[in-house]
Amino acid sequence: MLTSKVSIILCTISVFALAACNNGSSNNTQPQSIDASFDDNTPSSYESVVISWQKTGASSIDYSMASGFLVTNSGQTFMSTYSGNVYSYNGSTWSLLGGQNSLSYGVLPNCMSIVNGILVAATGSTLENYNSGSNNWTQTWQTPDNSQIQSMSDNLLTTTSGKVFQFNGSSWTQIINGNNSTMYFALQNPLQLGMVYGMGQQGVWQYNSTTSAAIKFAPSVPTNSQVIYALPYSGYIMVVLSADGNLWLLTINGSWQNIGATSSPLQMATLAGFYGIIATDSVNIWNYQFNPSSGNGIWSKIGQSPDGAIAAMSSPFMNHGTTLWVATSSGNIWQATLGWQ
Repeated sequence: MLTSKVSIILCTISVFALAACNNGSSNNTQPQSIDASFDDNTPSSYESVVISWQKTGASSIDYSMASGFLVTNSGQTFMSTYSGNVYSYNGSTWSLLGGQNSLSYGVLPNCMSIVNGILVAATGSTLENYNSGSNNWTQTWQTPDNSQIQSMSDNLLTTTSGKVFQFNGSSWTQIINGNNSTMYFALQNPLQLGMVYGMGQQGVWQYNSTTSAAIKFAPSVPTNSQVIYALPYSGYIMVVLSADGNLWLLTINGSWQNIGATSSPLQMATLAGFYGIIATDSVNIWNYQFNPSSGNGIWSKIGQSPDGAIAAMSSPFMNHGTTLWVATSSGNIWQATLGWQ
């Protein structure tokens, strides 16, 4: 068994804190509406962001191969690995679900979701459901064209053949076809109910659930770098982060707006409540705060990984947006708590 509360490391840095977004994973069949408004509690002057690192157990070689985390609104926390394992956290220990290497293949990066109350993991071109009663995994769906699943969020998933599928309560249905090129992400903007956006290599598609029609909404993000992150953002369709460190906003009229870049390439990112965007280049931790009045913002380096390269990083808890889960190449899992100093 793993033991919690092993060590704490503090790092601080001054940032200009201005904006807020919230994100999390839903345990409903329909995506949770994300409160993308700017939080009134955000400090309006220079403050220091504090990261408190707390290790949650003994090292494991499998943890160093983490592929992603899933944190639900109710606080359930899961971690997947490239070796085909999924673990759950009960507040003190990590437990293996379904036995060692029980999934057919390794779980794809950040490709777990709760669909119809069931934990679902994407492995290659298939989806596998976890049965808590029998403690096993069962293959339940495969992409019709055998293409690789690219991303999964709530009841939406995308494929390398440019498709977006949505779970309608009983089955997965194709809603967008993006011209046979990789579809990176799919999302719903809470300010546009019934609209689904698929963001891929060839552009952004919009699906209207009322008319069941999909149209090309915008060109592809103007970067030659890999897209690593996309989420709804207040007053815009979405915010997108590319691996070269550039941050882009997609406006409601279908144009892209660059709002800043880090000084080093990035590997993964997440929204963190009124702490803005948290990103990593695998070692350093970066924070971005957006100023809606100026249409721009600032990136600041706020710390480093406590013990090696970061293998996976979670989205924060939906309720307060202050806690992140981080798995490192040293085989440790850390809770990173954000705060103002």
